[in-house]
Amino acid sequence: MQVAKKISKEVKRIAVDLIIIVVLFCLYATKFYEHLHPPLQLVTLKMLLVSMGFVHCHIVRKIAFREVEWDGNWTPRKVLIIVLYATFIYAYSQGG
Repeated sequence: MQVAKKISKEVKRIAVDLIIIVVLFCLYATKFYEHLHPPLQLVTLKMLLVSMGFVHCHIVRKIAFREVEWDGNWTPRKVLIIVLYATFIYAYSQGG
């Protein structure tokens, strides 16, 4: 029961990004994006890639690191988590 609550809480935290991923993935899977102007195609693709990078990193972080208290102290683990998020999002946004 505790695991289900924890998963539900985490899904709620990233719900907006999950919705963005589903909507934009469907937009690209159905080739509806071809009806959009090229600049809008680029923006939606970047939104999809950044959201996917964030969700992927969030899942990896939850698996790889235990809970972190985000108080005023800067520990190496907190810095590593921030770098991890930045790296995943940057890598996805660059297309790979």
